Amino acid sequence: MAAPMNITEIEKKILFQREKCRSLEKFETVKEIKYTEFFKQYLFPNIPCIFTPNITRHWKSRQDWVLEDKTPNFSLLRSKFGEAIVPVANCGQEQFSSHPKKDMLLSEYLDYWENYRSEGYPGNQPCLYLKDWHFTKAYPGYEAYITPVYFQSDWLNEFWDTLPLDDYRFVYMGPKGTWTPFHADVYRSFSWSANICGKKKWIFYPPGCEDMLKDNLGNLVYDVMSPDLDDQKKFPNAHKVKGQMLEVIQGEGQIIFVPSGWHHQVYNLEDTISINHNWLNGCNIDIFWKHLQDGLQDVKMEIGHCQDMDGWNAQCQLILKACAGIDYSQFIKMLRVIAEHRIKQLKEIRKISHTATVLQTDNIEVHNDGQIIDSACKQTSNVEIHNEGQIIDSTCKQTSNVEIHNEGQIIDGACKQTSNLEVNNEGRIIDSAFKTCCNIGTDFSLTEMYRALTETVDSDEGQGASCIEHCEQNCDIYVDKTNNSKNVPENIESDLNKCDPSENDHQRKGTCEICEHNRTKKTLSENGGIGKCEHFVNCVDSSEWCESDYLLFDLYRIRQVLQIIISDDDYRKLELECSDSAEYILNEIKLYLS
Repeated sequence: MAAPMNITEIEKKILFQREKCRSLEKFETVKEIKYTEFFKQYLFPNIPCIFTPNITRHWKSRQDWVLEDKTPNFSLLRSKFGEAIVPVANCGQEQFSSHPKKDMLLSEYLDYWENYRSEGYPGNQPCLYLKDWHFTKAYPGYEAYITPVYFQSDWLNEFWDTLPLDDYRFVYMGPKGTWTPFHADVYRSFSWSANICGKKKWIFYPPGCEDMLKDNLGNLVYDVMSPDLDDQKKFPNAHKVKGQMLEVIQGEGQIIFVPSGWHHQVYNLEDTISINHNWLNGCNIDIFWKHLQDGLQDVKMEIGHCQDMDGWNAQCQLILKACAGIDYSQFIKMLRVIAEHRIKQLKEIRKISHTATVLQTDNIEVHNDGQIIDSACKQTSNVEIHNEGQIIDSTCKQTSNVEIHNEGQIIDGACKQTSNLEVNNEGRIIDSAFKTCCNIGTDFSLTEMYRALTETVDSDEGQGASCIEHCEQNCDIYVDKTNNSKNVPENIESDLNKCDPSENDHQRKGTCEICEHNRTKKTLSENGGIGKCEHFVNCVDSSEWCESDYLLFDLYRIRQVLQIIISDDDYRKLELECSDSAEYILNEIKLYLS
């Protein structure tokens, strides 16, 4: 019987990454970097940063909504969007730890703003802030901006776009002096905020500090800059986190990345327009679920005196949705939609990869002059085989690590690892193990994570195991039990030393058939799917991921959270349709992976 997924160990590693943010001393400024680097350094460990203006310099909003003197272009905004109804908050009033809002025509708000500005921002007039305007929903064809690649893995808006509801893409604009009280973002989501014009001051506290910033009645501080925080009778614990505060100034064109659960307060130091998104993905979905669980417990505590009423659990979910904007069933529906999308995307990638394999290998011939020719259209590709046996791209003259040796096998020149690929008599490239045409140059993206998701290793000694087993290291080493062939790189000893097995009930001891050393082998799967997968989290630090890897990461995290949901007592009390249940989604993921 396959071993169950060890969620605890994975969570420990993720939480360890997140703990790094508590010792953060300042915001890091980031230029344009690879998505992989952003994922590893900021998104996965939940650490804030600020991007330079280069990312936004070509946005339509930055070019059209701002005058040469760097102030808002009121005339254009009025002519293009003046008839829009927008939500406007009064920053001089407090209501439920926020500012009360009312709807206005944008043209009316811009009239107020211009007048307020011309009079020098007088203190005896209302300080009004246009907030949470669903601009993209209202003007889908305008393309005021392009969501940066770092923020495009967005489950929240991906799901909300399937519903007849508003999204979580906003425009904010307001005069100097407008501000937002101390808060954490909706659903404990990530957010990003790009300044189109103007300047903001952000004040941050790392997750956990908010508990120290509550008064003696348990209410979160409204204004984190208030002198009331110095009153230990009212805020008895605030002094404990005084050194944890981070402050950053955001200029025109810069983008702030706000991690999940970081409480913050924001001031507009100048007349400012900004574009903001709230978003979720596999990196913080567990934080969202925990926040939802805590919200339900708060509801149950508030109406605990009604516990004996019929339908009490359903009533709790109804109140939860009214307060939090989402309940358990809708959260699970979101996971289902994202899982379905990821499975569809992965199938498309595999289909394209397979098609490319057929197209690139069926008609390939190796001619006498060393060039690789497509025998169907007689067109010479850019790939050449040189005298040294190396394959060269004749366009960029870049040498790959692939060599063709005397035996006709294709060798990786970097690690000297022999693959099963051969050039047969017809000039085709053949996989000698399975006698099928394969593709050179197509990213198969079979990473450590993919193996963790798909391999099956039975806990019974040697019985029912997968025909290809993987020795759990960050190297590509396999044994094929069908023909006993081995692919072993020369640096096997150094790679073996990277293994750090720990004792648990789901390990089995024996001789590793690959490295021929006595090793404790970790089980990799549960019911044909995700197994212990500790190296999956480790590979975030060590591997360059491709598109399919991130899609598989999403499936991994969805499955992990669903396993947690199934064990939740309040979930078990729900009356859900079969297709809306966590068990159904888990089974769909299992069917795809197997």
